[in-house]
This record gives sequence, C-alpha cells and structure tokens, in this order.
Amino acid sequence: MPAAGRPAAHWRPMGKEAGMSDTDLQQRIRESAYAIWQAEGCPEGRAAVHWDLARRLVEEREAYLDEEGAETFPASDPPSHVPITGDRV
Repeated sequence: MPAAGRPAAHWRPMGKEAGMSDTDLQQRIRESAYAIWQAEGCPEGRAAVHWDLARRLVEEREAYLDEEGAETFPASDPPSHVPITGDRV
C-alpha cells in the first residue's frame, strides 16, 4: 500500500519478484524511508521522495543478494547424490 503522500499510480509491490512477502518488503521499505527521513533532518513534505529512494535501495539490495546466492549456492552444498561419510578414500 502506498505511504501517505505517495501517488498510488507509481506504487507497485515488489515482494513476489524479490522473494519476500509483501509484508516483509513493505516493512523494510518503511524502515529505510524512516531512516532516510531522519538522516535528512526530518523535513516535511518529502515522504514520496523518501519512499521511492527506500524502495529502490531495498530492491537493489534484494537483487544483489539474489545474485550472490545464485553464484555461491552450488559450491556451498555437496551434490545430493554423493553420500557423506567419515571414510576417506
């Protein structure tokens, strides 16, 4: 759901694409937007700007983590068809 002062036409949920629930995504964006607002000295009338920036940052972070996970996943787990035993050959 759009934040107060945010035009609904520009809002789009990204939770499905990013692999997280809409609730988790909205919470991360909300927390990020709040931190940006505080860092800028709590200015009035910039909620839409803070929301957009926070949304982009969260999306970029999730995309980066998805890429990193895709690159490291095969190396981190042994193949499922190879039994793990204590014996050395």
